[in-house]
Amino acid sequence: MTIIVCGYTHKLKEKIDYAQIWSDVNKEQWSFQDRKIIDADGNELADMSRRKKYERPELNHQNYELVLDDYYKSTFYLCDSGISVGNNLAYIDNFFKVESIDLKLYQPYFVGEYFHSYNSVYLTRKVAIGFAGNVNLAKLCIAYIREHLEQLRISCKDFHPIEYNIRKHCDKNNPLEVNSDTTGWDESLFGNYNEKILYTGEQVSEFIEHSINAGYERIRKNLSNLKANTAIREKDIIAEFAVTIYCPSKNKNEIYVYRPKFIENEFGVPNGKLIAEKHLLPEDQIAILGTKAITQDLEQQYSNLLTDIKNPQEELFKSVNQYIKNQISECIFNVNLPSNYFQFDQYKGLTIIKRLKE
Repeated sequence: MTIIVCGYTHKLKEKIDYAQIWSDVNKEQWSFQDRKIIDADGNELADMSRRKKYERPELNHQNYELVLDDYYKSTFYLCDSGISVGNNLAYIDNFFKVESIDLKLYQPYFVGEYFHSYNSVYLTRKVAIGFAGNVNLAKLCIAYIREHLEQLRISCKDFHPIEYNIRKHCDKNNPLEVNSDTTGWDESLFGNYNEKILYTGEQVSEFIEHSINAGYERIRKNLSNLKANTAIREKDIIAEFAVTIYCPSKNKNEIYVYRPKFIENEFGVPNGKLIAEKHLLPEDQIAILGTKAITQDLEQQYSNLLTDIKNPQEELFKSVNQYIKNQISECIFNVNLPSNYFQFDQYKGLTIIKRLKE
């Protein structure tokens, strides 16, 4: 079992009274009269009061407000580092359950008017992936995600006027690659684009959904052999993900959550097929992967924190740590220390803000 809590970073912002600042600035204006320096109130230089030294205002609702991190547009992941083996018989610790991978867009290369290949990277972005569930399945899905996102290709879907898009490397319908030796192109068509018109966070989330479903399908093809030769149960071979993706059209990071869903037949019985069910996480909510034991408590705590003036990430991290300690004290090793508080953005990538060892 695992616990991962993720969401959009909020921070405390000092409220600024621009009217008061303007008033103070006007009072500090001075002029030269009768060979004397006079301020706005008519005071001479010797009588002018010293400029006030800035002091951080008292921490209260009147002086501060809680806002989204609008500069880095970062997201956070709070997680334990334990991997349970079997029915809580053993565990592995110091296991990172959040990874950062590159999203690379390759641009087309032409020889004259003919498309030749994709051999140079136009731009690179970063994607963060937190996962819970069966580690082998999760790692397989992440390998598929990495394979697809590191080989994305700039293409188009219409020509009158031209409409750019990006495609997976395995896309069989890329118009640049279909009959590339017989179709003439104007290479100047593929130089007038920017990131905002190439793709959206939603489109990348669909590529990731495709990759996760490919991982689900592959491992479940061998499910009968696994069940016959091990004590593993079908419900144990699942994995869920929380992925931070940059959306250029909105100029912000978005979190997409992928949870496993068993497809049922017409009689309401699972038919063995597993797919990923995706949703975009709202900015005023958190996603909790793994354990469901404290999901409701954490969601309620977060809702309350958004109307408070405390750092919500710090407070949630304390709650996650307390839960882990309680489990360990009861000799339940489905979760384990050290725990990690990760922050992710496009500038610094994935960084550890805090780490609790014991």
